[in-house]
Amino acid sequence: MLVAKTIVLLFAFGLFYLSIKMLINPVKFAAGIKEFADWQYFHPFEICTRFIAALGFYFSHNTTDYQDVYLIMSGILIFTTFFLIVIGKQRHEDFAYRAAYLSPPFLRPASIFGILFSSFIVYSISLERLFT
Repeated sequence: MLVAKTIVLLFAFGLFYLSIKMLINPVKFAAGIKEFADWQYFHPFEICTRFIAALGFYFSHNTTDYQDVYLIMSGILIFTTFFLIVIGKQRHEDFAYRAAYLSPPFLRPASIFGILFSSFIVYSISLERLFT
């Protein structure tokens, strides 16, 4: 359970960090999406990190008061993992480019959601239950 909770916490801290970057400078963040999409291992990295996060949410869902949220999040991450596998690297990369081009006006509002959701995740793994 500790490994699963650690994965969930790393997911939350990563989401929080990226959300702060989006909030501060959405145009630079969008440019970073394009740069990341050019990375050779972009597609497999996204598949693996989503799958690992999904496992973390799934295996730690019974240690939180928000089990349904964790199971839904796990399901969403599993679905997007398999969706990325099905669409392939080129379509995924094309989507990232289009999203980066169209997204700057939407990144600030999305960042607020990311900050709130990541904070909720950290809260949901209450410290008293962290090591159980």
